[in-house]
Amino acid sequence: MTASHQQWRLDFAMRAAGLLLCGLAGLAIARLGAMPLRPRAVSAAAYLLATIAFLGASAGSAMALLGRHLFDEVAVSQRWRHRRPVRPPVAGLVPVTAAPDADGSGTDGSGAGGGRQLLGARGHA
Repeated sequence: MTASHQQWRLDFAMRAAGLLLCGLAGLAIARLGAMPLRPRAVSAAAYLLATIAFLGASAGSAMALLGRHLFDEVAVSQRWRHRRPVRPPVAGLVPVTAAPDADGSGTDGSGAGGGRQLLGARGHA
């Protein structure tokens, strides 16, 4: 089998599984709607049916709509990437201006060093 044929089969299987999960969620919602529920005495079965309905509808709709593309990698903007938290100033440390990184941007991503003050070691100006 070719790789494209395997990808087509995976895509079809994921979409079919998503539709089955949506169907399971629909059955859970129908059963939950048929249960006689009192406001102050809801059974564990009602919570279980509601959980099955929520998870089945959420995962099923994502799988049915996206198929194998559900696990595609997505490029994340520099703005939303993880950075180390900036610590508050500590007594005795001298602030220094950030030097541009290799890509020409400062540590704050502004593109020109940004004039942002960072904490440096003692005695550095």
